Amino acid sequence: MDSGSISITNQRHFEVDAEKAFVIVVMGVIHVYEILSNIDYHTTLPTGFFRIILEFLAGPLGAPVFMFAMGIRMIFTRHDSPEQFIRRGIRLFIAVAIGISVIWNRVRGRN
Repeated sequence: MDSGSISITNQRHFEVDAEKAFVIVVMGVIHVYEILSNIDYHTTLPTGFFRIILEFLAGPLGAPVFMFAMGIRMIFTRHDSPEQFIRRGIRLFIAVAIGISVIWNRVRGRN
């Protein structure tokens, strides 16, 4: 193996997994905060320390950091053929669609 190539391993990378977990939690918290708060977050500037930090972490950093971590995981995966990526994407789409429909039906059923 020459010095310019990347060593692909089947091991999990703790840093990448921790980064994804942190971003998922922060993005979930900011969405719940925005839904449950009485603040018009589109026009009101953040004033509290918690809100400033949350808006910064979930705003400009959340999705790009998550996508970067996903890209790194795609490089180091064993399943690297386009067919496997497509199959995984279809399964994830179906799982998310089922999850959203279950949540939607439960929320709608309470009204």
